[in-house]
This record gives sequence, C-alpha cells and structure tokens, in this order.
Amino acid sequence: MNWKKIITSAIRKGNLDLALRIAVKVDPEELFLLLKNFSEEKEDCTTHIAAFLDKLGTFYQHTQRFSEAEKAYNEALEKYTNLAQQNPDVYAFHVATILNSLGTLFSDTGKSFEAEKAYKEALEIRKNLAKQNPRIYTPDVAVTLNNLGIFYKNTGNLPEAEKAYKEALRIRRNLAEENPDVYTSYVAITLNNLGVLYQDTQRFSLAEKVYKEALKKYRALENKNNKIYVHYTASILINLGNLCEIMQRFSEAEKAYKEALKKYRILAGENPEAYTHYVAATLYNIGVLYKNTQKVDEAENVQSEALEIYKELAQKNPDVYTPYVALTLNNLGLLYNDTQKFNDAENVYAEALEMYRALKSQNPDAYTHYVAVTLNNAGILYKNIQKFLEAEKAYKEALEIYRTLAQQNPEIYAPDIALTLNNLGLLYNDTQKFDEAEKAYSKALEIYKELAEENPQVYTSYVAATLNNLGTLYHDTGKSFEAEKAYSKALEIYKELAEENPEVYTSYVANVLNNLGVLYEYTQRFSLAGKAYKESLEIYRTLTQRTPEVYTSYVANVLNNLGVLAWSTQRFLEAETHYKEALKMYRILAKENPDVYTFHVALTLNNLGVFYTDTQSPTEAEKAYTEALEKYKKIRSWFYAAKAAHNLSENSFDKKCLEDARKLFELAILFSKEEKYKYNPKRTNEKIYLNLIEQNVDYFGVLEALRDPELLSLPWSQIVSWKELERAQKDIDFQKTVVDTVLGKKVPHIRIPENLPEDVVFIYIQKLQDYFFFFVVGNNSIKKFKCEKEFFSSGGRLLYNLSVQQWAAKKTDDLSYVTEKFDDLSRKWSETLHKNIRNEIQEKNYVVFFPDPYCSFLPLEALQIDGKSLCVEKTVVRAASLHQFLRLSERNHHFSSSLIVGNPWPGCDKKKLVYALPSGSEQFRISFLDEAEKEARALAGKLPDAAVLLKQEATGERFLSEVSRHSLIHFSGHGSLGRILFLAGPLKGFPLQFEPEEFSYLRKAERSNGGKRVNMMEEWHPITDLDLYDVKLTDGAVVFLNACETGQHSYAGGGYSQGLPAVFLKNGAHSVVSSLIPIFDNSSKEVALHFYENLLSTRSVSQSLRKARIWAKDKYKAQIYWIPYIHYGPLL
Repeated sequence: MNWKKIITSAIRKGNLDLALRIAVKVDPEELFLLLKNFSEEKEDCTTHIAAFLDKLGTFYQHTQRFSEAEKAYNEALEKYTNLAQQNPDVYAFHVATILNSLGTLFSDTGKSFEAEKAYKEALEIRKNLAKQNPRIYTPDVAVTLNNLGIFYKNTGNLPEAEKAYKEALRIRRNLAEENPDVYTSYVAITLNNLGVLYQDTQRFSLAEKVYKEALKKYRALENKNNKIYVHYTASILINLGNLCEIMQRFSEAEKAYKEALKKYRILAGENPEAYTHYVAATLYNIGVLYKNTQKVDEAENVQSEALEIYKELAQKNPDVYTPYVALTLNNLGLLYNDTQKFNDAENVYAEALEMYRALKSQNPDAYTHYVAVTLNNAGILYKNIQKFLEAEKAYKEALEIYRTLAQQNPEIYAPDIALTLNNLGLLYNDTQKFDEAEKAYSKALEIYKELAEENPQVYTSYVAATLNNLGTLYHDTGKSFEAEKAYSKALEIYKELAEENPEVYTSYVANVLNNLGVLYEYTQRFSLAGKAYKESLEIYRTLTQRTPEVYTSYVANVLNNLGVLAWSTQRFLEAETHYKEALKMYRILAKENPDVYTFHVALTLNNLGVFYTDTQSPTEAEKAYTEALEKYKKIRSWFYAAKAAHNLSENSFDKKCLEDARKLFELAILFSKEEKYKYNPKRTNEKIYLNLIEQNVDYFGVLEALRDPELLSLPWSQIVSWKELERAQKDIDFQKTVVDTVLGKKVPHIRIPENLPEDVVFIYIQKLQDYFFFFVVGNNSIKKFKCEKEFFSSGGRLLYNLSVQQWAAKKTDDLSYVTEKFDDLSRKWSETLHKNIRNEIQEKNYVVFFPDPYCSFLPLEALQIDGKSLCVEKTVVRAASLHQFLRLSERNHHFSSSLIVGNPWPGCDKKKLVYALPSGSEQFRISFLDEAEKEARALAGKLPDAAVLLKQEATGERFLSEVSRHSLIHFSGHGSLGRILFLAGPLKGFPLQFEPEEFSYLRKAERSNGGKRVNMMEEWHPITDLDLYDVKLTDGAVVFLNACETGQHSYAGGGYSQGLPAVFLKNGAHSVVSSLIPIFDNSSKEVALHFYENLLSTRSVSQSLRKARIWAKDKYKAQIYWIPYIHYGPLL
C-alpha cells in the first residue's frame, strides 16, 4: 500500500487529521516530514503542524534521539504559544502539554534546571485552567504534579518529591470518589510512586502500606477487567518483592516475584511483543534475589534465561533492547564474581562494556552513566583477582566519568562519585597505598556527610559504611586508636538505624561488632574482643533462624574469629570447638554452593591446622593442611594454596612443600598479570622466602626478590613459556594444568650474573629470627655467614652515639670523648662480623651493601677495616638489589641542567616556627636555614644551567613542575622520616579529615600567630615519596638530598621500600645521596660544595662523596659531620 500517496491525497483534500493519524501508525519520521512540507504550502495549518511536531517529538524521545526530540518540541511550543496568545482558551492546554513533555525529556537527559522550569510552567498553566474549568483540567494538574514528584525524586530533592506526590494523590482520591472507574487506577499509580519514595528514604513500613493499598486497588480493577490491569498488578508485586528483599523477608520477596512472573508469562503468551520484556525483567529481579540468598545455581539459570530473552528481543529491536542485554550481562558478572567464576565474569563485563560504549557513542546523555557502572563492577572483579593495575584504571575512568556528569548534575551523580571513591579506597588499602586509600575514603565520607545533611534517611547508612572502611584502613596501618574511633562511630550510626529498621540494619551492627572484635584482639584487649564477637554472634544466630541461607556463613565467620581469639588466649579446647562448628557449617553450605563456600571450608581447615601444629598434633595438622591445600587448588585460589603449602612445610619440615609454596604464590602473581603492585602479594608471603633461606634451599634469587619489588625468586621465563602463561592469564581452568606441570618438575634457580667485577664485594644482610646472615656474592658463588644479634644492637649504639654527638656539638667544640667512644664502638661492631667477611672487604676496593629493612638505617658506612672507617678507606654504595645495582650502572648520568632548592620558607619574617597538634602538647620547631640558602646561591654559580628556588619561591608546586626537567637535583632544606621534603606552601591539595600514616601530623599541626591559629599547610607544602611516586625524572639524574633523615625508609613489604631514595631511583635517577640522620646547616653546606666541586671534575658520584667525607673528617674530626651520608647508586 502506497502510504505516501494516501497521505498526499488526504492533505490535498484538507483532511490533515487523517494524514496525521496515518503518519503516526506507519513511518513517523519520513511521513511526518512529508506532512510538514505539504502543510506549509497551505494556509491555516499551524495547528496541524504543531500537532505533528508534538507527535514527532514523542517519536524521537521514544527512540532516544533526544536532541531531535527537543528541537521538535520547541518548534511545537513556539507555534502553540503564538496560537495561545490569540486564543488562550483553546491553546493554553496544548502549551502546557508540550511543556510537560519537555520536562520529561529534560529530566531523562539530565537537564535538571530546564526540566524543573518546564514542569513548573506547565503546572502553573494547568492550575489556572483548572480554576476556570476544574472538571476538565484538574486531572492534568495531578499529572504534572506526579511528573514533578518523579523529577524531584530522581534529582534527590526528596521533600519536594513527597510534597508533589501527596498533592497529586489528594487530587486523584477526590476524582476517584466522583468517578472511581476512571481514576482509581491513577490513585494506585501515585500510591506506587509514593511507595518507591518511602522505600528509597528507608521508611519501609510506610512503603509497604502504600504498596499494599495500590495492590489492593489493582487486584480489584483486575477482577473487573482482567486484561487491562494484570500488568499493573504484576508491577506492584515486583515493587513489593524489592521491598521485602531489602527488609530481608526473602520468602515473601520470592513469592511476590513469582506471582508477577506468572502473570507476565500469561500476558506474554497472548501478546509477546508487549510483555516478553517484562518476563525478562522479572527474571532479572529473581536472579538478584537468588544471588543475594546464595542460591547461585538458580540465580544463574534465571539470569541466563533473562539474557536469552533480551538477546532475542535485541535482534528484532536493537535500539530498545541492547541496553537490557548489557544490564543483564552486568548482573551476571556480579554473580560470576561472587562465585569465583572470574574468567566468565571478565568476559561478560567486557561484552557489557563494549555494548555500553557503543550506545554511549550514539547517545552519550543516556548511556555514559552505564559505562561508569560497568567499569566500577569490572574494577571490583580485577581487585578480587589481584589485577590491581587494571582495577585502578577501571575505577579511575569511572570516577572521571562521574565527575564530568556531576558538573552538570551534582545532585544525581555525587553519590556515584562517593561510591567509586570507596571502591578505590578498598583497592588502595589492599595494595598498601594507605595514604591514597585514606584520601579516597575521606573524600567519599565528605560527600556522604553532605548528602546525609540534606537526605539523612537515604545517606546516613553510607556515612556509616565509609566509616567502617576507614576503620579497617586504620587497623591495617596500625592506627588502632583511629580505627576504634571510626568503628565506634559507624556502630553508633548503625545501632540508631537498626532501632528504626531492625530488619535492614541489624546485620550491619553485627558486622561492625565483628570488626571491632578483630581490632580489640589485635590490641590484646581480649575481654573486649570476646564481648564484641559474642554480641555479633548472637545477632547473626538470631538472623540465621529467620534467614539461614543468608546468615549461616556469617555465624561461621564469627566462630572462626572466636576460635582465633581462644587460641591466642591459650583456651585450646574452646578454640577447637569454635573451629569445628564453623567447619561443619561451611561444609554444609559448600555442598549446596561449592563455588562460594569451598574457600571458607579451606580457610577454616587451615586455621585448624595452625591450632593442631601449636598443640603438638602434627598428624591432625597435616591432615587439615592437606585437605585445605587440595580445596584451594580445586577452586584455583593459588595465593591461599601457597599459604597452606607453606604451613604444611613448617609442620613436616618438608623442603618440597616449601618449594611448592614458592611456586604456587609466584605463579599466582604471574597469573594475575600484576606489575605495579607486585610487591603486595610478595609481602604477605615473605615468610616463604625467609624459610627458603633458613633451610638453605635457595639464596640468590630469594634475596633479590626480598629486596626488589619487581622481581620474583625463580626464572619463570625458563620454566613456563610466554604462550602458556598468556593462555593461563586468560583461562582459569588452564591454570591448573600449568600448576600441576610446574609442581611436578624440578625447576632451575636464578643464577648469579656472570662477569661481576672482581674488585667489588657484594654483601646482602638479612635478618632471620634472632640472627643476622651475611651473604657475600661473587662470580658463580654465594657464601653465607652467620652473625649474632649483637650486630644489630651494636649498630644501634653507634646511632645513639651520633645523636649524642649532635647534641654535644651545640654545646662545645671538644667532642673527643664521644668521637673516641664512636671509634671504639665501631671497632667492636666490626668485630662481630665473620673474619671471612672482613677479609673480603679488606681485599676489595669497592663495597656494595644490600641491607634488609632491619639494617637499612644502620650506619654501615662506619664499619671499620684496620681501625679506619670503611667509607673513607673504600668506595661504599648501597642498592636495593644486585638487579637494581646493575641496572643503575648502565644508566649514563649527564649534567646538562640543574634544579637547586635552598631553604624553602613560607612568606613570613620569623626565623623559627613552632608547631603542635591542636590536641597535643608536644611541639616541633622548624628553623630558618641561612646556610642552606647560601649553599644554594653558591651552587647556582657552579652547576650548569641552574634553576634556583629559594625561600618562599621554593614551593611544592614549583618543585613538582621542575623536578622532571633537570639532570642534577639538589635540595637543601628540611626533611623528615625519609619520606618528606619541606617545601613552601600553601598546600592546595586534598584536606584530610582523619589522621593518615606516619607523616600526617603535619597536615593538622598549627602555630599561634598574633592570637590566631595558623595551620601548617597554610605555610608549607610537604612533598612526600607518595607525591613523587609517578613523577618521572630525566634518565640518569643525580639527586642530592642535603636534608635531615632523607636516607631513612619504612618497609612496605615484598621488596618495596617507601622512601625518597627508592622513589627517585625507580623514576630514573642514576644516584641518590641522602642522610640517615639529622645534619647541621653549616657543615652540610660545606660537604655539598666539596661534593659538587669534585663531581664536576671527576663525574663520579661515589668518588665525589668519598672525597667530601675525607675533607669533612679532616676538618671536623667528629663522625656526625661525615658518617651520615649514604649513596644509593652505582660505583661511578
């Protein structure tokens, strides 16, 4: 049939209404345009053109072509507005209708200001019309109020939403009294909207009440006219199901969902085009319910059915149903992640993300948000499988998207920003980036607190959740006081919420109590731990009686913790009882859901094994460890399998088990593809490395892995082919094949590099239990020497002597007593070394130390050879590992330009600033360093192409912007803890709400200034190793940190040393010269000047430092002036 011909004929005959009706039913876009062209040829067609534009706008809106819809509506609005000026009684109604449509369009596309404006204009017009003719126009007032309510709810303005809904409900109840057949359904619609609002604001009893009233009305209407209202009844049943699920009345939720599903299946059988997608949506909800109640098989079945339906629908109508396919894939990903089907989860997330990115490119207003949601979910997956780099990348992209969206609609997207920050915090906490974790949590907390002030019923619980996360962070970083404070506040909030909604929040109370129990146990407040655990257990046992499918696992978890507590307090019978009860529960759960609970069975078996080992029951321990190991292997949980194998080796003193443990956890790292945070899993398994050394299984590879965050202890390229490894990284099932192969064969160890220089002695120092071992490396050999713990205490006495020298130097010029004492201590310290080590050092010209974390802060350079300090007689350097040393030796330093920072100081005229914490009496002073400024000015005339930053010009921002550009970097100022350089402020970065790790007191400290309190960050900008972590340097740069304590570092585990030297070397430096302890302003200036005088002529950092030491020793004699300097870098 030629519709164009029919429409053309109708238009030419003046029957525009007929043409319009045909166009709507056939090909709206093409035929509407045809109609418009013909209509504009005729006079007096403005009404028809406006009507056509209205219909065209609706068509575009339904097909999600929002910009075209807006254009069509605005054209229609313009025409109707002109008509209304001439004849308001006829056309004002149409103006209001278009404004209402525009309001809905603007609301859907996130244009909140425009949406509210359009709705309010429509409401005003309709209210005026209703005053003139209430019988006709009052229903339209209710329609706009209802739409306004939806808009306010979606934009977080919940009080206004409730107000609009209630006014609409009042109007519709009045209309229904007069005409129930027409308006009862509208009453039910508004009741349903109110129910959703009450549900979102945690007023669950009110939500249930209005849902049930709406349901009752729809059931009555259904009985009168079944086919029209069955859909509405099913819709309310789904909402009731959601509510019951939130209130953890899972059987009621399932019953409601299943009734809705039954109705939709019947409707879909009669009218598949209209109702099949509702079947899929209901299956989706049931899948979420089954997932949350641990019915994972059923969940996967119904989600898969929903996915299949949506895919079939999307083949016919991709524009409409592709988003639902992506949504269901997302939910399947959550299920697969929870059941440890990580490969499946990664695949469905990738498919969902691809779909959403494609949809976003076509319609960014509608789908950008969903890209971020999927990225967030993918980030959680990557975190769980220890692909930390990918997790961080996914979270950061999601965060960037949400922040961009929030610029236009902060009220909508601020909660998403906070959620993503919370996820980032969890990732950073797990990967030991505690400062970053705290920043993320604190910003999330700030956002949630602001949201909770406006909508406490919605967001107060999120404040508590973030506080709980912060508590875990502080616990993990040893900040027990702050952890208890955060947990206690979270507990207080949850208890208040539980009083109002016990069905929802009681479980959260139990969770925080359990966390508090762990904290109390860690701080050895065992009675408080027991009390918290028992209260948590009591709550979970009560919840389990009502919903065993959800809470039995929580009971078992607390029992496990109680077992650990009893074991720690020597109540062994009680510990065994708790472990066995937990194990029994987990075994039952694992029979029903092995994917979820096999891990917990293995974990409890491992705990039992530890218990049996400590109670001298090796046979029982071996049995428990062996079963745990097999289960971990079965579920491909390789990191935990490594721990079980290690425990088994310690129980049986079996070297093969120990080797297996190493293979398992290093394979786990390789499978994860992790690079940036590789040190984190190494940290948790360091004991395996130490046992390998202790039992003489392997030395060199293990010593290197213990010191270098990038290295593993085995030569994996010789053990597993890249092709096999790449496949295993993508295919979890194939991982077991690789594991079985590697465990079944003898593997090579890492060999010492060939052609090491003969005149260099390489010395590793490693603490093992109460002893220190020295490993001397030569070509194709490594020798192990045992040293008593006296080595450590003697080195500590030398450090103390240096502090005495520092104090005495301020009082007198005669330091002979303490310097002679230092020489005597140094001689005795050196004598603790094995004579073969002393001989090796004496015979060689160069010494390279690779100290472990316990020895890195000792003045190793002060060891003596023939009564003379090592650093004067020999060239002495340090490195993290031989691997790092050889890499640094290949870097070519060059001195093309210099950055010189001297005496950073805030813009004030005082020479000494005294700061203290607001809550503390302890003060710390920062003094103006005249000599540091002179040092910088003197160097500016000697060093090439110098950029000089002095006093208030030496800001943190300037330093960070300049440091990458120069090949010589000299800092002369204040430093602290090996991690901080004090630059001039102010600090414009992130204001933290809680105390972070060791250097955070700086951010809270303040001083008095003329009766006012000045925060330290208003005057200073402390640059830390974390600030510099990703700041690349000019390759081969030489860095001299002529400041106090810049050579110290704190150990994060797995070979990763937090500290300024470690970060500078990681980022491209050739050498870093720094100081182990506080140094003097004047003498350090002279040391620096002599260092650079030699450096510019010899081009050797190590020789220049040695000559500067000799000069300082000759002038000052006292060791405090020349011993503290250390050099990380090569021998050149």
